[in-house]
Amino acid sequence: MTKASGKRIPLLEIACRLLIEISIFLCGNFKKAHIRGGDNLGKIVVATFTESEEEIWKRVLSALDKDINPETIHSPVLRFENNLEIHPQQRQIVIAGVEVSLSYLEYEILYFLTQRPGWVFSQEQIFEAVWRIESDSCFHAVANTISRLRKRIEPNPKSPIYIKTVPGHGYKLAVQSIQTP
Repeated sequence: MTKASGKRIPLLEIACRLLIEISIFLCGNFKKAHIRGGDNLGKIVVATFTESEEEIWKRVLSALDKDINPETIHSPVLRFENNLEIHPQQRQIVIAGVEVSLSYLEYEILYFLTQRPGWVFSQEQIFEAVWRIESDSCFHAVANTISRLRKRIEPNPKSPIYIKTVPGHGYKLAVQSIQTP
C-alpha cells in the first residue's frame, strides 16, 4: 500500500488506474472504467471504449510496432567478424560453423554486448541488463560469467578476440557486425 492525499491506496488499485490511463492514451475515445472484484487477487479492470475492438487493437499494435526493430525480425542471423554468428530466435551461438552451448546468463551477456559492438559496458550496466535487477555487489557475478563465456567461445581465453576487458571501465564486444546482403 502507498499513501496518496493522506489516504492509503492498495498498490493493485494504483496499477489498475495506471492501466486505465495507458488505455486512454492508446485508444482515445474512452467511455468509462471501473474496478471489479473482491480481494486484491480477484480484481479486474473493466473498460468501455467507443471504438470497435478491431480499431483498438490496431492502435495498440501500432504503438508497439514503434519499439520493434524490423531489422531484428527480418534478419534471423547476426553475423560478426571472426566467424561469430548469433541465431536469436533459436538462442544459438555458432563459431566457425560449430554450435557452442551456452548457459542462459552466458548467452544473455553475449547477446547484450552484440547489440552495441565496440561500446564499453560497466559490470553494473551488464548486471542490470542481464539479471534485470539493481545491485551494488554485482561485480563477481558478471566477471565469473564472462570468464566462463570466454572459455566456451574464445580460441584462447587468456587473449580474447571476441570479448575484451577495458581496464577500469568494463567489457566490450571487440568484433564488428558484418552486413549481410
